Amino acid sequence: MKKASVRSRLVIVSVLNVLVAMVLATSPMPRITPEVSAQTSQAALEVMTIIPAMNVYAGGATIRGNLVSMGSAAAVRVLFEYGIDTRYGSLTQTQELKAAGPFTATLTGLAANTTYHYGAKAVSSSGQALGNDGAFTTPAPIDFPLVSPQNCPG
Repeated sequence: MKKASVRSRLVIVSVLNVLVAMVLATSPMPRITPEVSAQTSQAALEVMTIIPAMNVYAGGATIRGNLVSMGSAAAVRVLFEYGIDTRYGSLTQTQELKAAGPFTATLTGLAANTTYHYGAKAVSSSGQALGNDGAFTTPAPIDFPLVSPQNCPG
């Protein structure tokens, strides 16, 4: 009887381990990796992705970020990573900010009816920070009927 009880407990622990591993594998993990100074307690470089994207149309969108803290840097380079999944694959032009605040990038040449992921990124001489993942879907293009003198009543 005692062996069955121990075996049951092992099965329960194994099942719980599998469930925790599944949750961790499917849950989005925070992408913020602020700079860390081992010797001082400086303010950390911090950036965030602003969701939702703006002006989304069949071929593009405007994405937004906010440089929350520059850490100890006098200037910080900001940009966005974007693509059809969270591996991104494309980068926007880099912008240099000399103060914390919002920044945007306009994406063009995107495929219609497609979901895109994006994340803000800040880079300084002492480290980098990545914002959380945002996503938007470009709409399908709108087809307007062709109007010509031949198909107009009149």
